[in-house]
Amino acid sequence: MSMESKVAAKTNESISLAVVVSSKGMGKKMMMTAGVAGQAIASATMNKKAPTSPGEHSGYIVMALGPSKLSFFKMKRGLLSNSPGDLLVEVPRESVTNYAIGGGALTSELTIELNDGTVWALEVPKVGKGKAEKLRKELLGA
Repeated sequence: MSMESKVAAKTNESISLAVVVSSKGMGKKMMMTAGVAGQAIASATMNKKAPTSPGEHSGYIVMALGPSKLSFFKMKRGLLSNSPGDLLVEVPRESVTNYAIGGGALTSELTIELNDGTVWALEVPKVGKGKAEKLRKELLGA
């Protein structure tokens, strides 16, 4: 079952695209915990306040685009596949004023701005960047 169909079952809305993203700094934390020396540094940085993200969630997030809204779910990691967990936030599509993807070797910065002044700073893994670009084009029509 695709991520889009799993999200559709939770939202009761057809989902055109679903992308796994993470709160800002998650990629760096994963790289630091790969080495023994990095573990001490990672534990020190994990105690800092996480950057703004949907629902103030720190970790992996499933971002899904439907006909009327952009939804964000906690990601549940499974043995064979990942799936959407609890709903974090849903916003109407028309409330998104800016959606920008930066560059990067392993992860790319993703910034989403809403018409109420909310700014979410996220990251998208290299493997999901193409899908995140498609979501931007469909969302903003550009």
